[in-house]
Amino acid sequence: MKINNIFIFIFCGSFISFQNCSKESGVIKDNLQHPDSSFLPVIFLCGQSNMEGVSLTSSIPLEFTETMSNAYIFHKPTNSSTDDGDVEVLKYGINNNWRDPNLYFGPEEGIAHYLTQWGHRIAIVKYAYGGSKLVFTGAISPYGYWQTDAAASPDHYSILINNWANQSLEKFKKAGFKPYIAAFVWCQGETDAHDLDAATKYQAKLVQLLDKFKVDLHVVDPQVDNMRIIITRTRSGYPYSDMIRQAQVNIADTYHNAYWINSDDWPLLPDGFHFTATAQATMQGKEIADILSKVIP
Repeated sequence: MKINNIFIFIFCGSFISFQNCSKESGVIKDNLQHPDSSFLPVIFLCGQSNMEGVSLTSSIPLEFTETMSNAYIFHKPTNSSTDDGDVEVLKYGINNNWRDPNLYFGPEEGIAHYLTQWGHRIAIVKYAYGGSKLVFTGAISPYGYWQTDAAASPDHYSILINNWANQSLEKFKKAGFKPYIAAFVWCQGETDAHDLDAATKYQAKLVQLLDKFKVDLHVVDPQVDNMRIIITRTRSGYPYSDMIRQAQVNIADTYHNAYWINSDDWPLLPDGFHFTATAQATMQGKEIADILSKVIP
């Protein structure tokens, strides 16, 4: 697999020439050579409740409930074992919400639906935890932290690497695939937006997480440096959400292959916080798929 090292996040572009592509916060250029079709692009989905998704009892268009034969997921049927994951065809109800593995679905339904409809073959690895926080500011939280050196429990970054990332890539290989990490999708920030100290440090800690993910996965995927970073920008309405939102845009502007998508107009559930099933699939899922369709085989 050969990927040229030149981009700032999403890449719209032809195989060999530069081409402008739009980004919420500006225009960038990218030149990416597609891996050949023998490779399996793996999409990591991480964050808190709006990445976990919504209940299977939620109303969703029927096309998103169909089994998608060209989409695979690393699925853990319980949340009590560290090594019970395996590769399955992605289908409605296999969501990998860590707390209730078989009761929820999220943007993976839309990502898989659109990308497979457009002729791609993909894999999903999803680890998200509702209420989780990125920045550790000394407070104990039952929902845990993503900061790589938080030394708190649950330690979501360590769980992601040890129980999900390393295991899933090995499982995909054993299943006969040639996996590579195509994207890291991040939907998180609401919890940190209630804490001034966390909001102030959010940009640095998210960059630290992305950097460490690349370092830790480099041995199993030497091309991980070229993965796409897709951030669903946190909505307004929280005490320090403007700081979180600006940090996310700043990362998209400056981090290698980073891009942000705008959720401000997506419909919400009656609680006023969580995306509806339709928003999860037809909006968040489709926008992520639009980005990746340009750069995966």
